[in-house]
Amino acid sequence: MLDLKTVLVVTFATASLQAVTWLFVWLAWRRLYELKFLAAGFVAIAAGVLLILLRGEQPAAWAIVLHNTIIKLGLVLLAEGLARFLGQPRYTWISISLLIFQIVAWSAALAMDPGDIAIRIHASTFFTVVMMSVMCLGLMRDRTQPTLLRWITIGVLAEYIAASVLQSIIEYRLPVDFQGASVLADRNAWYLLQGALFLIAFFGCLLFMVSSRLSSALLEKNIALSREVRERRRLESRLNASLAAERVRRDEQADFMRGVSHEFRTPLAINRNAADMIGL
Repeated sequence: MLDLKTVLVVTFATASLQAVTWLFVWLAWRRLYELKFLAAGFVAIAAGVLLILLRGEQPAAWAIVLHNTIIKLGLVLLAEGLARFLGQPRYTWISISLLIFQIVAWSAALAMDPGDIAIRIHASTFFTVVMMSVMCLGLMRDRTQPTLLRWITIGVLAEYIAASVLQSIIEYRLPVDFQGASVLADRNAWYLLQGALFLIAFFGCLLFMVSSRLSSALLEKNIALSREVRERRRLESRLNASLAAERVRRDEQADFMRGVSHEFRTPLAINRNAADMIGL
């Protein structure tokens, strides 16, 4: 049987480490401004899980809605950061609409029956399917990342969608069997566990994407630097050739001036000597 508190602690520790990692990555490469959205997303998820850990046995309805909304906001920020990182269109209006839907659906479910989590699970599944589908669409359109990495990331997102849909199907079709199963006895624990596994896999994919982007940027800089070095060497060769030609011209000019000077000095000297003799 899964223990809800243990899963929450593991999820919080995982999200916190990921948040710290992304903060350091963003601080190291601030020129990639979209990384701050990824960092903020993991921070929001970690904060939401921490609030769930700290709340009491009988939390208020507003607290349940708020804590879950913070986690969903983290997913929205991850989707926003991924879209910006890939240079794909950002469907901000979809994200805002989903957050509003999430708040309304969870508030209504808690108002009708606080003990029934079925509506909340279905609402979360709808949120997950739409958000993950948008992220998959951006990855399929992208051409900046390696093909294998893109499809692995799409597979991770698809797995999260499938797990969420399966959770809703089990809740809707087999509530008795679901309650009686030893491993899946705590629905919240199972739902959070597959979320934690998704975060770990998605975190790894994002790191590889950033690494690929930085490697590509470094390769482009090396190519540009090599091109600049070749251009400078070509200009240096032309400059050396120009200097050599200038030296040759100066030597020729000096030889010419010496020749002209000699040709003028000789008859002038004769004339001066003749004038001196006449004067005597």
